[in-house]
Amino acid sequence: MTPKFATLAALLLAARCLVYISQGLFDSSALQRDLRTYQVAAKVFQRGADPYNLPTLVRYSGDSSMLRYVYPPQTLWAFRALCYVPLDNLRYGYFFLQIAALGVLLWIWKTHFLPHPYGLPLLILFAVFAFRGGLSVDLTSGNITLLNNCLLWLGFAAYLNRRYSAFAILVLLGSLFKNVEILFLGLLLMDRRREAYQWFALSVTCFMAYHLIGYLVYPEFYNEWLHNVSTNPEWGAYNPAALPFIEGIVFAACRLIGYHHPWGFAGYAAYLLYALALPVISWHALRKCDLLRDRTLLLMFALFGFAILLPRFKDYSYILLILPSAWIILQRLPTWRYQLVAILVVLVPLFAYQPLIVAMLMFTYVMITLRREDRRGGALRAASVS
Repeated sequence: MTPKFATLAALLLAARCLVYISQGLFDSSALQRDLRTYQVAAKVFQRGADPYNLPTLVRYSGDSSMLRYVYPPQTLWAFRALCYVPLDNLRYGYFFLQIAALGVLLWIWKTHFLPHPYGLPLLILFAVFAFRGGLSVDLTSGNITLLNNCLLWLGFAAYLNRRYSAFAILVLLGSLFKNVEILFLGLLLMDRRREAYQWFALSVTCFMAYHLIGYLVYPEFYNEWLHNVSTNPEWGAYNPAALPFIEGIVFAACRLIGYHHPWGFAGYAAYLLYALALPVISWHALRKCDLLRDRTLLLMFALFGFAILLPRFKDYSYILLILPSAWIILQRLPTWRYQLVAILVVLVPLFAYQPLIVAMLMFTYVMITLRREDRRGGALRAASVS
């Protein structure tokens, strides 16, 4: 199959799936709950009430399926524009905005990261089906993940070109809503250049000032925001992240040995050990490697590590790993047989925590590849010197 034919087939399949999603979306008012939460929370905030109180949101909207608002108080100013748009128009407009964001993402991925002849058809296929359909979950929930990913991937493209200012600004903007993404600024510390250090310090300072000002202006809302974030537990397919996965293992082990006392602390302790061990093992394995030899491979390592480390990483969050997975398969796996097996593992849904397990396997493979390529480069340097 030629690349053009593969791209056309992938586009037709994706178009059919998007039409199916849009039909279900527009026929059901129960979908796009995240988007409705943004709008109602902004309206409640505009009227001076508490947008972090779930009963208040339910009472104001008359909708018992409302979700908690889980972004910092400052972000409500951005969502106030939604207050002036009727909900039906907002739903349609936001869906098409998400489709446009997906198109931008595919362009960024194809242009800056994966110019492989079969890169675009694989990216389209992964966008629709990979990681248990994370994209379809984002489209039907009305979350901001796709828009946020556009900022992050533009920043990652800037990082590969050593445009530290653009990378820092874009990551900072992306982390204003989903704060944990500020961790990607740590890539600047890997470059060991004065300009990179300066932009790291400036960005972290701006991020801290953003939250300090927010706390001083909205102290009561800030405490409630932190409460909402910390008391929003989700398990299984909705949140295939490290913490619920490890807690599930601990719970099963406790039942197996007949231990029926509260096991929650043991689950958190096991996750804490995992979260501490992961960076330590990574540092020990790569401490002598020249990680900047392949900046793209280093970026993929950071992305997979980010996903498998966080205690909360929702199903739609795995959109972040679509490009890294396709890149590893096409650029690093040696034969078409390995590539086919990897594609099937990413595409075919088998169990709830499959996205996390796939990310762990990819992370391990990238770490081994970094070590192997560094040793190969060292051997070539030694041979050239001799």
